[in-house]
Amino acid sequence: MNNININTLLNSLLNLYESKTLSINCYLITKKINKNSTIASDNRFNFDIYKVSLDKKMVAYFNTGTSTTLRKLADNKNLELADYSVISDDGVDAIYSYDNIENLDFHTVLERISKNSKINTLKNLEDVKSDILAFSLKISTKDEEFTIYRKLTKSKVATDAPLNTIQKMQAFFDVNSAIMKVVPMQTISFDNKIDFICKGEDTYIVSKLGFEQIIGIEKEFMENARSVLQVISNSSIIYDMKVLEDVILANKTLLRTIASISQKKNHEALNAETLKKYQDTLNIFEGSKLEEKDGRLVIKNISDVRLLIKVLNDFYKQGVASGKYYGTNSGHIIDKKTS
Repeated sequence: MNNININTLLNSLLNLYESKTLSINCYLITKKINKNSTIASDNRFNFDIYKVSLDKKMVAYFNTGTSTTLRKLADNKNLELADYSVISDDGVDAIYSYDNIENLDFHTVLERISKNSKINTLKNLEDVKSDILAFSLKISTKDEEFTIYRKLTKSKVATDAPLNTIQKMQAFFDVNSAIMKVVPMQTISFDNKIDFICKGEDTYIVSKLGFEQIIGIEKEFMENARSVLQVISNSSIIYDMKVLEDVILANKTLLRTIASISQKKNHEALNAETLKKYQDTLNIFEGSKLEEKDGRLVIKNISDVRLLIKVLNDFYKQGVASGKYYGTNSGHIIDKKTS
């Protein structure tokens, strides 16, 4: 997907706004956790989708707001299309592609909105207030469509904070007419930001935080962690896996780092030589080593787990130009252009 020119793609989306057959449909999405479910459970969440009728002012607001945001992105000549990574480098102007959306529970929401299937009609904001997750805008013509997603919170459904009407829009749902209208009262607020975009089967992430909050990526992190732990176990470099497994599977921060290790595939070639490199690295930067027994590492507590994860994720790095050493979990693999 990264062969796509992201600026060209964004401009193609903007072209839809010029169509005489343009239509904008708004949806509110709620999310409830199924009782007695776990992070790894299938169908852990129940998603409900509510279609919201819009008056002309709301349609105009969403038209102007989303197209303005897309135009700002498209006009950024430094914008890159990069693969999604759970831990990314700072200071890069990027939109991220995501290839595994079909494996997540939220994929059913994307399909239902795309096919206009199993959609409720909103009759009262109280129906969605406590479980609100996001809103979605389907931008479509007779020939094409794409969908925008943006995180919503309870505070945006009911807030007393004053808003700048140029940047944000106030709306209330008229029960009598079943239409959402622009009004000065503060019942629900929208802004013109975008968390991610869906076009066909492709997903483009504008805000990683918003994207992760909406789709609920914890399940993928858990599945990645179990897969990585199984590979580590099969390598036989750990004397007893129990502490390692218990600590990682119960810690959201470590699950995210394990997902980064999985993307880099640093866990797939573990052997005695690798183990020695890990111990030498820890001795240099931590002044200590992990305990060994019968040629395998002994993981006794969370401190040992964190040290092992550091070396697995190449936490210790050296700048090629400066020669300085850095400690960071971010970074992605790059290829040399010349030998």
